[in-house]
Amino acid sequence: MDPVIQPGMLQNNCERDVFDVQQQADDILQASRERHKRLIETFPVGVFRMSGARDGRFLLANQHLVEMLGHTLAGDLCRISVCDIFKDPADFDSLYTQATCGGETTTSEALLNKTDGSSFLATVTMSVVENDSHEVAYFNGLVEDITQRKLLKTKLAQGQKLETIGQLAAGVAHEVNTPIQYVGDNTRFVQESIADLLSLFKQQGRLLNDANVSPEVLDAFNALAGEADLEYLSQEIPSAIQQSIEGIERITEIVRAMKEFAHPDYDEKVLADINQLIGSTVTLGRNEWKYVADVEMDLAPDLAAVPVFAGDFKQVILNLLVNAAHAIGDCSAAGDKGKGLITISTRRAGDWLEVCLGDTGGGIPQACRDKVFDLFFTTKPVGKGTGQGLAISRSIVVERHGGTITYETQTGKGTVFTIRIPIA
Repeated sequence: MDPVIQPGMLQNNCERDVFDVQQQADDILQASRERHKRLIETFPVGVFRMSGARDGRFLLANQHLVEMLGHTLAGDLCRISVCDIFKDPADFDSLYTQATCGGETTTSEALLNKTDGSSFLATVTMSVVENDSHEVAYFNGLVEDITQRKLLKTKLAQGQKLETIGQLAAGVAHEVNTPIQYVGDNTRFVQESIADLLSLFKQQGRLLNDANVSPEVLDAFNALAGEADLEYLSQEIPSAIQQSIEGIERITEIVRAMKEFAHPDYDEKVLADINQLIGSTVTLGRNEWKYVADVEMDLAPDLAAVPVFAGDFKQVILNLLVNAAHAIGDCSAAGDKGKGLITISTRRAGDWLEVCLGDTGGGIPQACRDKVFDLFFTTKPVGKGTGQGLAISRSIVVERHGGTITYETQTGKGTVFTIRIPIA
C-alpha cells in the first residue's frame, strides 16, 4: 500500500532541504572567512583595507600592522586615516594618485609614524578595487618594515666603501712610511750634527780669544760671527729641528693610525687592546675635532684585552667622536666662545667593558631624545648628516657584540654616551 502524503509535508521537506543547504553554504563561507582571517593574521607583513577617498580611513588591519604602528587594538587604527601614518603626506599623495590613475598595484618606500613619535622605513603597496560602476570602492594594501634591511644594506655599502678607502689608505700609508723614515732619520742626524758644529764654533771662539792671534784676525772672526748672528742661530736652529722632528713623529703616528684603521676586519671577534683602538681612532679623526675641541682621555691602564670586532668597534668610536665634535661646533657657531671638551674613558665594570665618550655641546633636544638611534633621523642640515651613524653604532654594539649603548644629556651642558660590551 502506497504511503499517504499529508498536505504540506512535501513543502516542509523542501524547506528543510533548502535550509540545510543554506546552512552548509553559510558554514563553508564562515570557515573560508576564518581561514582567510587566520592567513592574513599570520602574514609577516601589515595588511590593511582603506576606504576609497583620498582621506580614507582604515576599514580593517591585521594585528601585525597594528603593532607595527605602535597600537594595541585594530579598532584604534580604524579611527584614523591612512594618510596620518605617513611622515611626509606627499608620499601618500603620490602613492594614492599612482594607484588610482594607473589602476595597478603600486609600491613605494616611505617613512611611517609610530604612536611614540618615532618613525620607521617601510614599503607600502596599494591596489585599487572598483565597484560595478567602475568607481573606486576601496584599496587593499600591504606594509613591510624594511628598516633593518635598509640598515644592513647601508652597512654593507658603507663597509664596501670603507674597504676601498682602507685599501687606498693602506697603500698611501705604505708609500708615505718609507720616505718619512728617511726624513726622520736624516733630520735626527742633522740635529746631532748641528749640535756638534755649534759646540765647535763656540769652542773655536774661546780658543781664538785665548790664543796669541793678531787683533786684526780676531776682529775679522768676530765680525763674521756677528754677521751670521751665531748666538741667534745657536738658539733657533735646534728649536727648528726639534719642531721638524715632532712634526715627522706626528705624521708617523697618523700613518700608523691609517694602517690600523684600514686593516681588514675578521669574521670572528679577536682579543684587542681597547685603549689602543681608541687612541688610533682619535688620531685618525683629529681633523674633525682639533678646531673646536680638546680631547682628554682617561683610559684604564690595567684594562685586559677584550674580544671585539675591531673594525666595527673603531667605527662606533669614530661615529661618536664626530658627533661630539659637531655638537660642540654647533655651539661655537651659535656664538659660544672658546674650544669645547671631548672626554673619553675606559674601565672594567664587573664582567663588562665600559667606554664613556662625552662632549660639552648643547645636549640633545627633548623632542629628539627618543629618536636618536632611529635610522635616518638627524637634526643636522642636508649634506652634513645622514642619520645613519648612531643607528649603525647601536646595531654594532647591541647586535654584533651583545652590549648596550645609552646616553645621558643635559640641555646646554652636553651629552655622554656609554658603551658596555661583555668581556667574556
